[in-house]
Amino acid sequence: MKHYTTWISAGLIIIVICCYPLWLSANERHTTPVKHTRKQTEQLIQEHLLQTPIAFPARHRARIQRLIVEQIELGRKETEITLGRAKLYFPVFEYFLGAYNLPDEFKYIPFVESRLRTQARSTAGATGLWQFMEATGRQYQLIVNDFTDERQNPVKSTEAAAQFLSDLLKRFDDSMLAIAAFNCGPGTVQRAIRKAGSRDYWDVEPYLPQQTQRYMPTLIAAMYVVQFGELHGLSPKPYLPDNQDITVLRMRTALQCHEVAELGALPLQIVKKLNPGYPQSPVAASRGTHYLLLPSPAAEILQRQMPQQVLEFIPMTPAAEQADSIPETPIIETAHIGQLQRWFYLQIRVMQPSEELCADDVS
Repeated sequence: MKHYTTWISAGLIIIVICCYPLWLSANERHTTPVKHTRKQTEQLIQEHLLQTPIAFPARHRARIQRLIVEQIELGRKETEITLGRAKLYFPVFEYFLGAYNLPDEFKYIPFVESRLRTQARSTAGATGLWQFMEATGRQYQLIVNDFTDERQNPVKSTEAAAQFLSDLLKRFDDSMLAIAAFNCGPGTVQRAIRKAGSRDYWDVEPYLPQQTQRYMPTLIAAMYVVQFGELHGLSPKPYLPDNQDITVLRMRTALQCHEVAELGALPLQIVKKLNPGYPQSPVAASRGTHYLLLPSPAAEILQRQMPQQVLEFIPMTPAAEQADSIPETPIIETAHIGQLQRWFYLQIRVMQPSEELCADDVS
């Protein structure tokens, strides 16, 4: 019996010794970032770039590719942080864009505007995920005062952005012109249209401010990074512990953050992290509609604890992975023959040395 046990032990040791290198190799494949040469990276980009939802002239291809490479290589760490925020906020964007029947591509605007930072603030004073100026925020019923700044609230600001974008789309009847107007203002876009004598975005683009001319290539680069970043080994950094799903609660009245934390059995810092700009005083709490963004288990607890206060319980179900659900209809639904001729002609041109690269974040 003793010899039998010895043989079993020896056999197990041999199996472990033989299998360990195979296990280690498989584990490394899952934990080690994909390493590509610059040539391999550029080849992957070329293979997938035209699958993004916005069609663009070939003259922008080189600039967009360089912007993508910068995010994948030079700004890799920050890009992975931003992708982690995208997993949290994109379901919120998708919910409100769907409610207003807006193109899904609009959800990439905050990726460019703020790198999905709720407390981002530009030198001009634009604030929040969607970078609302104070006057525009007030126009769309966002409260901005000494107690609260709803431009920082991810839910309220997204609802306001959906209303603003809906108005812009009605005015210009073109998604790309609406995006440009969101960045530089509808009056600026209207003047550019008059100068161009056209309502095709790529004809209008040269008459827009330099910042806005950089905007669309940066937006397309952001779309690529979100949809195909995994191919380049990008791994989103989780924004919440355990990658929890989130739920939006529409409340009858606002609660103090510490009350939400106590009732929902949550750390106070998580409540504040998810709800920046939430009303912090009885004065602010008496005005407007109030939304809370919470991990789904905490939202369920709060709903049970205060059923009379919770007016609406809205689970934020994440959309399918973008690389697996590329829209069949791009943001530009049709193209005139002249446009197609111009784009294909441009593809055989050599890029001009005067075409600049802008690596700065568009704000």
